[in-house]
Amino acid sequence: MIEKIYIIGTYLIKVTKHVIPNSSNVYDIYVVVENVGSERSPELYVYGMIPINFTPYNWNNTWRDPEDDGNWVNQSSMLINNGSTPNPTTGYSLGLWWQLHGLNGTADGDGSYEDWSEISNNQSVVIFYQGSGSG
Repeated sequence: MIEKIYIIGTYLIKVTKHVIPNSSNVYDIYVVVENVGSERSPELYVYGMIPINFTPYNWNNTWRDPEDDGNWVNQSSMLINNGSTPNPTTGYSLGLWWQLHGLNGTADGDGSYEDWSEISNNQSVVIFYQGSGSG
């Protein structure tokens, strides 16, 4: 698990990344974006990269879907836009970005990707994707 905290004004954005083995050479990646500050944040950009020896797994062409494939945002109403760039830098095959609506404050900061209360209150957003590979 990797955690980063970004302090910006009266909002405080915490990002937690969980990489969980799913099956043979397939991994579930959960990126939890939370506002642990006291005020609503402005729009946010979240970035991610897939290493050169991994590929997207079970993806379709949209991140706005009912969590039945290998890439989605929960909840998708918080997603404004997204995109990707092939080979963004040495060692990575794909760069990803997501533009999110502002998050309400006072999330608890536990990094849980199953905190349905915070998700429904727009205090946190979960970005999920699957990758296949080894190394």
